[in-house]
Amino acid sequence: MLVPAGYGTFKQAWLPGRIRSFSSLPLGLNQSLVYFVPREPENKGAWISHVLLLTTGVGALAAALLLGLGPQISAGLSHPELFGS
Repeated sequence: MLVPAGYGTFKQAWLPGRIRSFSSLPLGLNQSLVYFVPREPENKGAWISHVLLLTTGVGALAAALLLGLGPQISAGLSHPELFGS
C-alpha cells in the first residue's frame, strides 16, 4: 500500500524506535514478575498492579515525549512527513 519512499520513511522510523523502546521502556519490570510472583504468591496482586501502573506511566511519558519532540525528531531524520506536517 505504500510507495517506496513512504515505505523507506516508515522503516526509518519504525525499526530504531521498536528496537529501543520495546527493550528499554518496560525497565525490566515485566520480567521481574517471573522472579517475585512465584516467591511471594500472597503479594501477587500487588506486584502485578504496581508493574501495570509503572509501565503505563512510563509508556505515557514516552508518548508525551514523542509527541512533544516530533518536529525535532523528523527534522533530525530529514523526513518532515514523519511528524505529519
